[in-house]
Amino acid sequence: MENLLDKICKNYIRYVLTQGKRPSSVFAFMQEIGQEEKEFYKYFASFEAIEESVWSTIIENTLKRIKEENVYSEYSIREKLLSFCFTLVDEMKNERSFLIFCVKNNTSPSRFLFTCPNFLKGFKKKFRKFAEELITEGTDSHEIPTRPFFAERYPDILWLQVQSVINYWVSDYSNNFEKTDEFIEKSVNLTFDILGRNALDSTFEFAKFIFQQS
Repeated sequence: MENLLDKICKNYIRYVLTQGKRPSSVFAFMQEIGQEEKEFYKYFASFEAIEESVWSTIIENTLKRIKEENVYSEYSIREKLLSFCFTLVDEMKNERSFLIFCVKNNTSPSRFLFTCPNFLKGFKKKFRKFAEELITEGTDSHEIPTRPFFAERYPDILWLQVQSVINYWVSDYSNNFEKTDEFIEKSVNLTFDILGRNALDSTFEFAKFIFQQS
């Protein structure tokens, strides 16, 4: 038997996808599904909270799936982020129309990458914990150098990476989202090329050497 929490979520998703907007009020929405308004607040504070819950479930499922892979523990951190992004896109397919509604109803595409809408706050919190685990692993294995001042921004860089994948996927209408897969591969590789040892590190070390010799 369907519980009230699931009933609220399913009917809310159905409403916004058929009407193209949120219900006019919690009262009207609950009346429509044959429940009293007060029952809604046992689970959610607002309609936006339902959207946040859906996104949080998506990242929870994504993390669960990748960590259940037998070879996951053998991956480099670059491969782990690739696995996360590809699995995330696969999970998002299940609710694509609703997720597009969330993104387009709450922010414009031009601002999406520079803000964190409320519906993504739970998602971001869970992702940052995952990102911090990757960064710790990467610095321990020397896949990522520890740079003074800059290293503390690494999780933010990985978050921007994932947010850019979501933003791209929302507007991708290629067959089976092939262009998103290509975007993931190229952008994740670029991100880790930037985070890894590069010409900037060599320049810094050379300058440090010259300074010490003077």
